[in-house]
Amino acid sequence: MSEDTQQETNAASALEPLPERWQAVVGDLVVEGGIRGGVPELRTTPELLVELLDRLRSLEEPFNRLTDMCGVDHGDRLQVVYFLCRGYTGDLLVVKVDLPRRGASVPSVTALWPAAHWPEREIAEMFGITFDGHPEPGHLLLPDDFEGHPLLKDFECDREHPWLSPDPLREDPAGTLGYEVEEKKDRDDGDGEPA
Repeated sequence: MSEDTQQETNAASALEPLPERWQAVVGDLVVEGGIRGGVPELRTTPELLVELLDRLRSLEEPFNRLTDMCGVDHGDRLQVVYFLCRGYTGDLLVVKVDLPRRGASVPSVTALWPAAHWPEREIAEMFGITFDGHPEPGHLLLPDDFEGHPLLKDFECDREHPWLSPDPLREDPAGTLGYEVEEKKDRDDGDGEPA
């Protein structure tokens, strides 16, 4: 990447100061706030999360749709990220909550947005984050006896586990499919370089 491209990327991802109108609305409920790429981004604590989200839902022009949420492993900490939208206007807002790697816990937002039900279960299962007050905590994607949290950076996978057995399609494509599979070869147009 060229130096100019790197500087443009850094400038685009830099957190610009939060405008005063936003500070007036959420100032006491955020640890950090700013604008990144034209989108407001607010960082709060688990203790203030529900109050902040409820305040954002009760604005005159509310952020009343939870469009997505995800977990992130930053190595030194975990994070839950909430993507909110103002009606169907496309106005987006991001709320982030930093959590410790061990014993990570955040309140469930299913009372505010029932749509958070499955994403919270997925994040809990993949990152080990507890969503306090979730109506149905439990596995969503993995079997109940699965141990560990696969999206954590320090998750170690047992390569001998039966779920990770060799892929028959890779090992024996003809036997699996019932016909010969032609291997892809780079075309050569005569100049010695692949086309």
